[in-house]
Amino acid sequence: MKLVRLAFDSYKKNAKIVGLFALLLLFAAPMAALASSYFSSGGQFIRFSNIGFELSLIDLAGTMGFFLLSTLVFSIALTLLIAVVKSQFAVTQISSAIIEEIDSNYPQVFLFFVAFSVFSLLIGSIFTKAEIPYYISSIVTFLVWMPFVFTPQAIIVGDMNIVAAMADSAKFVKRKADLALLWLAVGFVLVGLVAVFEALLYSAVFFMPVVSLVVVTVFVLPFLEVLKTEIYLSKYDIMRASIERGMNPE
Repeated sequence: MKLVRLAFDSYKKNAKIVGLFALLLLFAAPMAALASSYFSSGGQFIRFSNIGFELSLIDLAGTMGFFLLSTLVFSIALTLLIAVVKSQFAVTQISSAIIEEIDSNYPQVFLFFVAFSVFSLLIGSIFTKAEIPYYISSIVTFLVWMPFVFTPQAIIVGDMNIVAAMADSAKFVKRKADLALLWLAVGFVLVGLVAVFEALLYSAVFFMPVVSLVVVTVFVLPFLEVLKTEIYLSKYDIMRASIERGMNPE
């Protein structure tokens, strides 16, 4: 639980960056919805069940345009957040060096998200055409996605290319399965609380879905990404020493 506490401390310490991350997500969310996709911690996924298989050229171009633009914004926002959390455990602070790091890494994060989204679309389309239940394709996508969930962190923290980052993420999940499960458990709890909160107040507050979106965007997603970055950083000696002290370095 020390990692969860560290992530919460880091979330509070970087409140301004978290706020910028949330604003970028709120900007990208409508575009993602228009592209029949949605953001989740670790990537952007396509709702293939919402996409018609007979789209006009204009509809297809519009959907792809919104998808690519929303993914680009999400990639920049996520790269910024991870780089700032990483900077707490390095000699550099938020500076031109951090900006350069963001500039050099977000294209790879963007390409990774696009590639995985295309993969999820292909899996979903194949399963839909074969009339296989939706939940099975969701399970398959999850099982494939889970080993690579730390790929953005590996790209930015480890300064790796996409292939090396995916391999490193898979090794990290295998080696630190308990920490990966901790991250999943925290995510399920937070998302579950939001869902229960929305269900209880849905009839009383007509704009409750908007409130839920704001809560997820401002707290749940950024906190899960901060936690995921703290977990990945735990592989390094300086971070392990910080965990043992139970505090972030000042």
